[in-house]
Amino acid sequence: RQQGSPRGAAMFAAPERRTRDFAASGRWPLSMAFATSPVAGPQEPATPGRPQQPAPYLHVSSTDVDDPNAFWYTHRDTIVGERATDEWDPLKLLNTDRPDFTDVAATVGAGVVQIETCFVQIRKDDGETRTVTETIPTVLLRIGEGSHFEWRLKWRGYVRNEVTDLGTGARGVEEGTADTELGFKWVMSDQDDLIPMNTLVFRCNLPVGSPEATAHRPEPGLSYIYSWRIRRWWFLRGATGIDLFNQPEFRFRTVGGTPVVPTEIEIERDAWLEWSQAFSSYMQISKRVGIFKEWFMFKRHGSTDDHSDHFHNYGLYLYLTPNAQIAGRIGWRIGDHLDESLYGLGFSMRFRVGVGRTWGQLRQTLEVEPAVPRWLPTAPGVAYRLDVDPHGA
Repeated sequence: RQQGSPRGAAMFAAPERRTRDFAASGRWPLSMAFATSPVAGPQEPATPGRPQQPAPYLHVSSTDVDDPNAFWYTHRDTIVGERATDEWDPLKLLNTDRPDFTDVAATVGAGVVQIETCFVQIRKDDGETRTVTETIPTVLLRIGEGSHFEWRLKWRGYVRNEVTDLGTGARGVEEGTADTELGFKWVMSDQDDLIPMNTLVFRCNLPVGSPEATAHRPEPGLSYIYSWRIRRWWFLRGATGIDLFNQPEFRFRTVGGTPVVPTEIEIERDAWLEWSQAFSSYMQISKRVGIFKEWFMFKRHGSTDDHSDHFHNYGLYLYLTPNAQIAGRIGWRIGDHLDESLYGLGFSMRFRVGVGRTWGQLRQTLEVEPAVPRWLPTAPGVAYRLDVDPHGA
């Protein structure tokens, strides 16, 4: 590249401005989330304002269409045909696990921290008892370690369960803090045409919540996620999981079949092995609006109630910036004797920490060898970053 040309100078100067340590520059996480340039770890840096040029990307390439006027055009950015600039490239937008049930297959990227929050309400009505469970806030922290691995910390928030006897009007409430979940996500292989991206997610719920909401023992779980990028604006993904649960069930304390007054709620434990299956379709309508449609189910084994639970779920994403998103969902149980509805609303953001180094690189710097060539000057508070042009410059 000609570094002396205006274009060359901009190309080499822009990454330096974008990847400066936020602690030194005063750009703290919240302000970075509302910046106009994406901070996705593994993606090529964006050049603000430059129209996004067609470039190869991993997708179902056997269905390529080269006609720019066709709806199925390979490089179409959104359903409405809105052409995206680099900073609004659909492949670089904030990609969240919430609010849908099916996690995304991709990780957040090296040196990126992503925070996803959500308020959740679940309403159940079996004709005799109505239960309303509210959780606020569900918080998921994702920390990128390389381009194919991330650490995960999840807290389900403060949980409130309200149980109402529809016959007598008796009402009781139990509430408390939920357990905390630790885990990781590992992308085992990238997509190759019809062969999907393959990802493994491990999690373990730790019994650190209040007595009313905790499981009282660790609850391990594992999910296998498979994802196809059909076009820049359309993803299909599925997830198959298995979890071990020991959850509280809330019921009225009764005498002779009649709820005790004043109302008392009994907490009974139910342990089971649960298999889950989900499929989700995500579409980018315009640069700031995305939608999803999802089906998922649970099948219990060893529970007092071993029937299958099926749900359909719909959601909307609104992007404030490429790094900040508001999302909502609504879903219902399919069939069965129980009326159940799901609601969720959340906010997510991401930001880059340090100058883009992963913990592994930092550990190597501290324990093995200097991080920069010895011919470069060093001083406290000084760090260097080498940006390599993906096109070979």
